Amino acid sequence: MSGKKTAIVTGAAGGIGTGLVEGLLEEGYDPMIESPDLRLTRMPLSNGAGQMPALGFGTLIPDAALTRTATRDALDAGFRHFDCAERYRNEREVGDALQAGLAANGIAREDIFVTTKLWNSNHRSERVEPAFTASLDRLGLKYLDLYLIHTPYAFQPGDEQDPRDPNGNVIYDNGVTLLDTWRAMESLADHVPAPGHRTVGHQLE
Repeated sequence: MSGKKTAIVTGAAGGIGTGLVEGLLEEGYDPMIESPDLRLTRMPLSNGAGQMPALGFGTLIPDAALTRTATRDALDAGFRHFDCAERYRNEREVGDALQAGLAANGIAREDIFVTTKLWNSNHRSERVEPAFTASLDRLGLKYLDLYLIHTPYAFQPGDEQDPRDPNGNVIYDNGVTLLDTWRAMESLADHVPAPGHRTVGHQLE
């Protein structure tokens, strides 16, 4: 873990994430590029790989049409950090809104910061990359700026997000550890092309 720091990532949807981010902050490094407008305040990644907007727009919105409208409005209003998740079941709508907004406003992809999250039913190592690729496809992106483990415990693997037994109890997966999932996520950075930073972590909600 040499050269890695612990970063606190504030999710706009209400979560606070503790991510091990490669070279995010160096000792004594001023973490903020401040602006009178919080939407423009950024935290530089000290490995020279870009900056993370301090304020993000949360996309936990249950209605598909409202997701598109709200995301587009947020982009038009100046938000550049978008907090998404497989769990929210609306990555495609967020992606549609972002693609339309970027094109209409002449905003480059590298000028926005997109976070999404691995859901609990995909913690098994063999499920991490397919889940990551599926999120990219739904969002219509070639890379992510931040990929988080949504919650630090695993559910029974499969396409059902909330697997439950006949008594209604959540079925957990005791055959995988958080370290297993972490290693699978770190391996993504070895072969997934991204112009700039590749960060992974876990979020506590």
